Amino acid sequence: MHTKENKQAKNKSIALIIGSISFLLISGSVSAYYLYFLPQQKADTLALEQRKLDISEKEKADKLELEKEKHSAALELEKEKNQNELSIKQAELNRELEEDCQKQISQSPYKNIQGGSYNPFTDECEVNYRDQNGEIIFGAVLNDLVSVPKSKIEVSVLEDDGSMPTNENLYFVRYKEPVEFQGTVSANCNSILVTATNLNFEKPDEYFLKGYKPGDISFVYHASQKLFNLGVGTTVYEFKATCEDGNVSTTIAVNFKE
Repeated sequence: MHTKENKQAKNKSIALIIGSISFLLISGSVSAYYLYFLPQQKADTLALEQRKLDISEKEKADKLELEKEKHSAALELEKEKNQNELSIKQAELNRELEEDCQKQISQSPYKNIQGGSYNPFTDECEVNYRDQNGEIIFGAVLNDLVSVPKSKIEVSVLEDDGSMPTNENLYFVRYKEPVEFQGTVSANCNSILVTATNLNFEKPDEYFLKGYKPGDISFVYHASQKLFNLGVGTTVYEFKATCEDGNVSTTIAVNFKE
């Protein structure tokens, strides 16, 4: 009887011990979960969320940077397009201005122009021209050529004794022949035509000075009855020089008395 009771008591003790151990194990597991595994799990979860957030922020930043690059590229492309269009328009305008400049040059009354072109930096039609001294002037503004002195021609008649006259009028009385004319002309002239007119002539006598060459600044002309360019009474002589900036002339009257 006692043996049976002792055995039951022993089983109860063992069961109690096993229960206590199980309780301790379960309690330990629960404690370990709350003390270690749960905080670690939370930490891992937070780390994962932070990682996701970082990735999201980076994706946003990358997307924003890509949008900026696209926008910048679009602006650069638009700028280049506008510059190209502006360059094309400017080239067309310069071409029109060049054509207008060449038209002005071709229609200019100045014969001494040696070519020219439109200057886009000064916005002027600039030309090269030969001045009175025969020198080439570069880059002159076409519209300013009105201020350029025109070519000149001056003629005087020597006295009967061969001296230069002291009077400055254009009417001379001469008793000897041949009558000698001495003249000066601008260096940019090409030819000189002398026309002698007298009431006793059937028609005016016209003569291009053969001894004159383009660029010469002086010339001599002789008149006599044998040359049929000097008549008794008043003979009017017109000296006309054809120059690069137009024609210039002067007139002298000689009253020849035999």
